[in-house]
Amino acid sequence: MKRTMPKNSLLKTLVSLLTHISKKRKIQLSLTIVLMMFVAVLEMVSLGLVIPFLSILTSPDVFYEKIALLGNNELLKFIKENVNSLSITILFCIVTVVAGLSRVILLWMGTKVSFSTGADINKDVFQKTISQPYLVHVNRNTSELINSIFGNSKNVILTISAVLTLISSIFIMTAILITLLMINSIMTISMFILFSFIYAGFIFFTRKKQLGNSELMHNGSASLIKILQESLGGVRDIILDGTQKFHVENFASIDAHLRRAQASTIFINGFPKHVIESIGILGITGFGYFITIQNGNVSAAVPIIGGFAFGAQKILPLAQQIYTSWSSLLSNYASLNNLLSLLQQKNAFTENDKKNKLHFSHELKVQDIFFKYKKSSKWILNGITLTIKKGSVTGLMGVSGGGKSTFLDVMMGLLEPNEGFISIDGKHISFSEMSSWAFNISHVPQTIYLSDASIAMNISLKNNPQEIDQENLLEAVKKAQLEDFIKTLPNGLDTFVGERGIMLSGGQRQRIGIARALYKKSDVLILDEATSALDSETEREIMKTVNELSDQITIIMVAHRLSSLEICDDIYKIKDGKLEKLKAKDLAD
Repeated sequence: MKRTMPKNSLLKTLVSLLTHISKKRKIQLSLTIVLMMFVAVLEMVSLGLVIPFLSILTSPDVFYEKIALLGNNELLKFIKENVNSLSITILFCIVTVVAGLSRVILLWMGTKVSFSTGADINKDVFQKTISQPYLVHVNRNTSELINSIFGNSKNVILTISAVLTLISSIFIMTAILITLLMINSIMTISMFILFSFIYAGFIFFTRKKQLGNSELMHNGSASLIKILQESLGGVRDIILDGTQKFHVENFASIDAHLRRAQASTIFINGFPKHVIESIGILGITGFGYFITIQNGNVSAAVPIIGGFAFGAQKILPLAQQIYTSWSSLLSNYASLNNLLSLLQQKNAFTENDKKNKLHFSHELKVQDIFFKYKKSSKWILNGITLTIKKGSVTGLMGVSGGGKSTFLDVMMGLLEPNEGFISIDGKHISFSEMSSWAFNISHVPQTIYLSDASIAMNISLKNNPQEIDQENLLEAVKKAQLEDFIKTLPNGLDTFVGERGIMLSGGQRQRIGIARALYKKSDVLILDEATSALDSETEREIMKTVNELSDQITIIMVAHRLSSLEICDDIYKIKDGKLEKLKAKDLAD
């Protein structure tokens, strides 16, 4: 299984993630922290009331004697007149209820902020990922990308929640420790040092294991997604070849490693709790015995023992929460670093590219284009020059691997040529401007991408029906010769096409692709082997549709068969990275 250890420290990763949080979320986080402080004060007050509460209930005379030792007669008089078992009980109950409600509100705010921030970051990651140059996508592993965007987004939420829990627990624990120091400093300091030492030991000895589990879980999730994609995508061949066992064993092996890492992480997170609880109970028991012997009076010692027991009941879960939160941050370490690298991507395309759309009025010229994917590889395009007039129909043909698709990608601005340039109406276009040029182009490939949505939404690529330009939609449907087919559907343009357009025939999918291109109102329509998978009759119908469009837009057609290029004004052949114009004699042959 692939392992790539994170480069950033945990603290640096968390700080970097915070820089990507919106101003609104930062305000919400700040308000959450303020509420944490308020809850910490309430916890301090509620713990501080335990001793007077128990003292008045068990031995009020001893309580009044201790107040008298302060030498403030007015305070003693006020307490005797106003503080009794009923009043202190009511006050203690009120503070306890308010503290409980505050912690519920804190939980609600923390959860809401964690999930909202996670959603914001996830959207930002997807937006930056989808806006990368085409060459970046070509070189990426889609399984790892899906795992980073979908799977690791959950880890962002868990991380933010863990950080908030960590901060909250530290605030409240600090407040409780301050109160316990006032009750008995020696016992408080002793217990704090002991528990800190134990938890520090747990963290020290399990850190390496947690980081290893983090890598295993991150890489394991990506590998599982890869196996699922490949297996489900090729399920027809798997059934025909009877290779189910091979794929199941691969899946089971990786899944077993992943589950072992998850189980190990859960165990590491949970087992200190039971050790600390036992030590805490022993500590309180020993402290109670010591206080009783020291005071020589059980009833006098009850308030102090009760105060420490109450404090321990609160502080032990908080200590476990701090440890668990830290452990959770370590277990999500690899995923967070991976997600951070995606957040730090720079957008290659922006909305301004649409506003700055380049106009094509006369001619498109490709001049001396050279291109190869790697420095060590051979030239895919080797000095290609081509001029395409506005409103013309140009045909490209050639064998597979000859460079047709690469040439189109360069011409559409998806790939940057190593040498040469592209000009529009005589103006040299730099690669940084090519994204604005791309909005003039509609591309209809052999396999049309269709989502499980309505025909109208697939043509317009709008999620909200109210955003669809109905007049433009109907015009595109008419020009793509989809009207007769749409009339046969019970829901017309609102009919859902099924996953990947499974409810449609090949010809219908291609026409939807053409309608989508026309809805975009592009200057250039590229048909990239759009009819190669269709039967002859359907291909002739699609070509008839294209021929009727040829006087309105510039068309570039790529095909294997010359018969598919009969409507073209000029036909070129790409072979070994070079371009050759075919003559009438060549076409006849």
